Amino acid sequence: SRPGASTTSIKFGSILEFDDLRIGVQNLTVNFDAENPLVFSGSIYVASGGARFFPGKPFSMTISDRATADDVNTDGTPNTEAVRLQLDFNTDGTVKGFQFKVDTLTIQFSTFLKITARDFYVNSAAAADEPVVSFQAIGAELRVGSLALGGEMRNFAFLGGGTFVTRPGFGVFLSVGSATGDSFQWPSWLPIKINALGIE
Repeated sequence: SRPGASTTSIKFGSILEFDDLRIGVQNLTVNFDAENPLVFSGSIYVASGGARFFPGKPFSMTISDRATADDVNTDGTPNTEAVRLQLDFNTDGTVKGFQFKVDTLTIQFSTFLKITARDFYVNSAAAADEPVVSFQAIGAELRVGSLALGGEMRNFAFLGGGTFVTRPGFGVFLSVGSATGDSFQWPSWLPIKINALGIE
């Protein structure tokens, strides 16, 4: 399916649902040399504009594409993929590595706990100085009664050599939604409301 095409969703029972499926190749090179017949290099990928696991259940997971100014392809065009699974090949036809990219991931546990991740990227072929796992942001939100507590860690990665690295804008942020001073044992005569705490 081409990006932006109008299609009906693809369902696998009540467990998995895709908005669409996109299958393609990138940078494909085929060598018909007599000594190395049919050796190829490049990438083969499967992508989708959105997916849902266990939709409508107490536990559910959604992968979606955000429509923001920073969600663009390398050539500047809007990126419409929510998820991409890509297999890369070396010039001799052997597998170089596996890449997994998720735009926005949301895991919902009933109404109490929500876990989110943005720009989640895994590259199994990463060198020691390259990101093997990276996030633009990962966070969680817990709701208990009228109290909502949340936290987010932004712009960080783990390199292939096991090193943790921070990127511009790295920080840890805490949010307190619908919380008044009573939630933190403030005196009732001191009307304080905290919306967010963080360090960058």
